[in-house]
Amino acid sequence: MNRLRPSRYLRIDPEVFRSRRNVHVFALKAAVIAVMVGGAVDCLALPVGAWFGLMPPSSAPSMLLTIFSAALNAGLGAGILAWLLGFVIRDLARSKARFRHLSRVDGLSGLLNRRGLNEELELDHVGASLAIFDLDRFKVINDTHGHVAGDQVIREIAGIIRKLFPAPNVTARLGGEEFAVIIVGGSPRKRLERVERIRAQIGSHLVRHDKVDIAVSVSVGVADFDGRDGNAVYSAADRALYLAKAAGRDRVVHEAELSRPLASYQGPAPAQLPVLLLPEELRATA
Repeated sequence: MNRLRPSRYLRIDPEVFRSRRNVHVFALKAAVIAVMVGGAVDCLALPVGAWFGLMPPSSAPSMLLTIFSAALNAGLGAGILAWLLGFVIRDLARSKARFRHLSRVDGLSGLLNRRGLNEELELDHVGASLAIFDLDRFKVINDTHGHVAGDQVIREIAGIIRKLFPAPNVTARLGGEEFAVIIVGGSPRKRLERVERIRAQIGSHLVRHDKVDIAVSVSVGVADFDGRDGNAVYSAADRALYLAKAAGRDRVVHEAELSRPLASYQGPAPAQLPVLLLPEELRATA
């Protein structure tokens, strides 16, 4: 009986109406179903009506012609209505997809926004780490060079992050001068090395604005998923970022170092991946 249900053939799923072809197929199915149903109803209604004298008797050819014409008209009308309805649903589906995209993407950087990242953090990530980036002394850049220059810095740093962490990595701007990346694949040490490389690249990158070169540095906190809840990973990476800031900025700190005394961080961040920032438990998994 399930094969006879119209819903089996006319799926009202907005995602189905993304293309014009699917709209035309939907309208054709509606027309065919209307012809079949209309023809069946007429085949029953006309003879019964004639039997009870509700309509004048007709010859068999004229009765068949009447049934065929009624069914054809019903199919034509249903097809036109379904065709119009299909395009309405397609526009609604496109608007919904566009709204969902805009609600998840940061307008300035083109990366995911905080909402988009939160949705990604709800998923299971195996063999992945979360890195939270914070541009150092970004307020000074805005106060010295203006907010237009600050926006340019955000766009260029976002471009570097997007280029060095393509899909399947997930890149996002949390707001202000903060970014986040879900780094997928490799050992914890390899992922930490990738973060250190991008820290060094950002530090060597000069943002040109109004004939002035603006130097930028970044502090990064890193935490591994290891089967943990996304909120717990975010909290650990955020604490590691706070330690990186307190330790003098322009450096990468892993969550495993949260117990390390702050006084042990002396001088500027080294140009290469510091051995001190790789605790024993990370080396063991490298």
